[in-house]
Amino acid sequence: MKVYQFDLSNIVQDLKLMADSTSRDVDKTARTLNLRAKILNKNTLTPKKDFKVWDMTIKAQTNNLADSIAKCDEIIKALGAL
Repeated sequence: MKVYQFDLSNIVQDLKLMADSTSRDVDKTARTLNLRAKILNKNTLTPKKDFKVWDMTIKAQTNNLADSIAKCDEIIKALGAL
């Protein structure tokens, strides 16, 4: 029984770390888009800069979500094994 409790405790810690990581990733995206808004308000946003900002943001979110999905799959397998 103690082994299950230890394993479950580790899984909960993994979930907490994943949630913190997801929160930080969302904060990074929000900061990037706020920076875009500041540049837009200064009228210095060129189409090339705008493309780079959106491209970077979309790639980051896609990579972050793919990573989260992979981690969730591992956690689901670990829970199933309990």
